[in-house]
Amino acid sequence: MVHTTDLGDGTVHVVGTTTGTVTFVPDDPSQPSYAGHLTERSGAGVGTITIANNIVLHGSDGSLGKLHILFHLTVNANEMVTASIDTNRLTC
Repeated sequence: MVHTTDLGDGTVHVVGTTTGTVTFVPDDPSQPSYAGHLTERSGAGVGTITIANNIVLHGSDGSLGKLHILFHLTVNANEMVTASIDTNRLTC
């Protein structure tokens, strides 16, 4: 889903959400496989883009894994670009 808003001054703001399923099957059959859900939210406005990913995985061994990734990009008036990625590692 994508929502676009015309701000009336020649600029727009865009917000989107994507969802889906995630599966992981290891090459080694003695290791657990994982299945879960992904949600990605993104937004863009004048000089900024933000993307947030949340992944929740359930292991065939009963384990639970969660991953959050936040990406932010800013372009200032001097066209200098600043980017940051904040990753909370996979936790079980």
